[in-house]
Amino acid sequence: ENEIYNVEKILSMRIRGGIKEYLIKWEGYDVKEATWEAESDCYCADLIEEYEESQ
Repeated sequence: ENEIYNVEKILSMRIRGGIKEYLIKWEGYDVKEATWEAESDCYCADLIEEYEESQ
């Protein structure tokens, strides 16, 4: 079964194989458990926009 995890913050961005990925800090998890996720898999457009504007 698929669990839904809440995004707390976007820490970084990279482009890998032509795909934009974000380093996601998950709510309730330590920063060392952050994972890279493809933009299309991130359902947090508001946080992506906030991150992009801060760069």
